[in-house]
Amino acid sequence: MLRWGVKGSFLRYVERSGPSRIAGYRGDPDGPFEFEWVSREDGTERFDGEIDITAHGGMLRLHLRDPWLRSAASGTGVLSFDVVGDERQDVLDLVPAERDGEWAARLTTAAGTSDLFGGYYTAGTVMDAVFVE
Repeated sequence: MLRWGVKGSFLRYVERSGPSRIAGYRGDPDGPFEFEWVSREDGTERFDGEIDITAHGGMLRLHLRDPWLRSAASGTGVLSFDVVGDERQDVLDLVPAERDGEWAARLTTAAGTSDLFGGYYTAGTVMDAVFVE
């Protein structure tokens, strides 16, 4: 299972922006989005699920599907998603950290992803941590 909350301030902004939609499986309505583990291939952990966030009458839309977590020997890695309308895209760079027996990572937005987040977050912006159990 992979759990990721996107960015709390971003979700609060969307919720307050008038008619909006935040969809994706969350075990707890206020908790992180959850993605089921599918397989491991060539050092890449593959998960199933999606996040769909819409605000401002569709002017802001974030739709991410099926995350893949690629780790390098150095412990760093990338979290990529299928991005609706595009191919798989590296969305977040990660630096790992252990937390209560779970693998966790500090995430920052990857280069070239600003448009995914409505232009609000440039490369290197710290996002919510990701957890894998």
